[in-house]
Amino acid sequence: MKDLVGRWRVEDGTFRGLEYEFRNDGSFEMRMSEFEVRGAGRYRVRAEGQPFEIDIHFVQHSSPEGLGIVRGIFEVRDGQLRMKVGGLQSERWMDPNQYVVYARAA
Repeated sequence: MKDLVGRWRVEDGTFRGLEYEFRNDGSFEMRMSEFEVRGAGRYRVRAEGQPFEIDIHFVQHSSPEGLGIVRGIFEVRDGQLRMKVGGLQSERWMDPNQYVVYARAA
């Protein structure tokens, strides 16, 4: 999904400073500099129906407890990424009322 490709950053709220960079080749990087958290791996999107589904597989993480797959939902609308994922190896998060909002980062 080409709309998802790029760098996204949370500007306010609990997750302020959290960034994801999704690439065309299915790889991603995640960082939250304030807490010195970094991760990377592969992502997969299912764009049939609404909401779209995303699986984010962390194969590198600054904490060994961060390795694994998180599953969630997302949408890209009005220049924003709205995404919410569950915990590692847990059920897919399905409530769009709890989206975390990301702005496109430079």
